[in-house]
Amino acid sequence: MKTVELTSRAIKDLKGIKSFLKQNLVEQKVDEFIDSLFQRMLILESSDADLTNIGAIDEEFSHLKYAYRKLIEGHYKITYREGTKKIYVIRIFDTRRHPNKNR
Repeated sequence: MKTVELTSRAIKDLKGIKSFLKQNLVEQKVDEFIDSLFQRMLILESSDADLTNIGAIDEEFSHLKYAYRKLIEGHYKITYREGTKKIYVIRIFDTRRHPNKNR
C-alpha cells in the first residue's frame, strides 16, 4: 500500500485555499471542506486502487517527465503522480482561477 504525500507546493496551495475560505465561510465549514479534500486524496491510498482507473490524465502537466493525474473535489483539482513507494500530490488548484496560475 502506498501512502499519499503532499509536496511543499501542494501544502502552500492548501494554506492559500484555507486562508481564502476563512474570509468567506465560518470555521466549521472551512474545516469540513478541508476534510473533504483529504478524504478525496485517501482514495489514492486504497490498497485495491488501480491508479490508472482513478482520476483522469491531467493534460496541463503532459509536458513534464512523469504521468500526472487529477481528482476533482468541488471547485478544486488535486493533481498527483505515482512514485515507487508514494503517491505525490503536487498541486491543489481552484479551477475558478485562470489556468496559467496552475503552473
